[in-house]
Amino acid sequence: MKTKVCTKCGVEKESTNEFFSKNKAGKYGLKVACKSCQALQYKQYRQENKESIAEYHKQYHQDNKEQEKQYYRDNKEQKKQYYRDNKEHIAKYNKQYQQENKERFAERKKQYQQENLEKFTICNQRRRARKKELDSTLTLKQWEQIKQDFNHECAYCGKEEKLEQEHFSPLSKGGEYTHNNIVPACRSCNGSKHNKLFHEWYPIYEHYDKAREKYLLQYLGYNNNIQQLSIL
Repeated sequence: MKTKVCTKCGVEKESTNEFFSKNKAGKYGLKVACKSCQALQYKQYRQENKESIAEYHKQYHQDNKEQEKQYYRDNKEQKKQYYRDNKEHIAKYNKQYQQENKERFAERKKQYQQENLEKFTICNQRRRARKKELDSTLTLKQWEQIKQDFNHECAYCGKEEKLEQEHFSPLSKGGEYTHNNIVPACRSCNGSKHNKLFHEWYPIYEHYDKAREKYLLQYLGYNNNIQQLSIL
């Protein structure tokens, strides 16, 4: 078996495609550096030029958006077939890649969650409601409308602070995760109410306001502490 020495690491290896990439101009038709050294060099290059590479890919996708969409449409079935035929190999590669880039994936996930906090909030709340076999149909569009209906103010104290989704009827007491039961609340009011019933908590709350109470009950369709209708 013929061998050749890698010009990078100086290790003598078999001169086959297993250890060296093809290169018609090279000796034995192979590159002078082994695949391991090439991979290391490429990884180092990407780390040193992370921003410029990201900017290049971003610009490329913007300039070729329609062509990429058309290519995907033309090759949709072939791609599906490729994934079906190489399912195990792809799964193994993805698992190894994620293990080797744990910190990178964790950072990207954290950043995505921060940028899409309300989406994640809705997903988590839906999961909690489903565990209790309660309706969980609130959408991001409905949540935006609810905040708008309350002038982006806390439903209980009227403060214009960061608003959280508050279950008017507590989840622990059968309160559904729907547009009929979620109101905007600041963190302080949300924490104060916790799992208390509205008619027991709000009248003695330090920020009690008769006008806000009336609007809130009308908005949710309550009469004598019983919800009469649903808002659209």
